[in-house]
This record gives sequence, structure tokens and C-alpha cells, in this order.
Amino acid sequence: MPHPHTVKTEEELTELFEQVNNETLVLIFTDGSIDELKFLLDIDETFGQAGENVLFRFISVSTIPSLKETYDVESTPTFTFWRVVKGELGEMREERMSGSTDTARLHQTLKRLL
Repeated sequence: MPHPHTVKTEEELTELFEQVNNETLVLIFTDGSIDELKFLLDIDETFGQAGENVLFRFISVSTIPSLKETYDVESTPTFTFWRVVKGELGEMREERMSGSTDTARLHQTLKRLL
């Protein structure tokens, strides 16, 4: 599976939020380090198994540093999970994974959300 698209601007992220309907949106905030890229390559299989109702998007906080504060990214990688509930898109904060490279936990979280 090709790697998920990288969000390059705040405007692109806003447009993405407006397009989410029945999908789960997973935003992966990274700093672009080699260690993180290796980890993301390791979890490529997870992306492929997630299904069509899950959208993955990378966001580099080194490229768009303002999003680090806006989305409360204290460490990377940070995985945030978003869904439309009662007509409004919101983050499922209890599912947030911050600074973790625990592939088993990521697999479990995705499986539970699907």
C-alpha cells in the first residue's frame, strides 16, 4: 500500500476535516526523523489492513509548526483519531497515542474503531 498523503498546509487540513463523513480519520503527527520514518515503514501493514473507511494523513510538525500547539502535540509520533458524531467532527481523545511506537497498541486501537 502506498503511504498516506502528507498534509502540507493548515488549509489542506481544514478541507480534509470538511470531507470526513463516515470514515475514521487518523492524523499522524511526526517530526520527520529517521527513527519515526522507520517506525512508520514498520506499520505499513497496519495501514493496509485498516480498510476503506479509515483515512490516514501525515502531518509534519517541523513543516507546519503551528499545528503542534493547535493539536496539543507534545511528542511525536502522535496518532489522533477523528470521527463525525451527532453531525460534528471531533477527536476521540481517549484513543490518542502520543510518543508511542507500540505497533500492537496501534493495531488494537484500529481494530476496536473499525
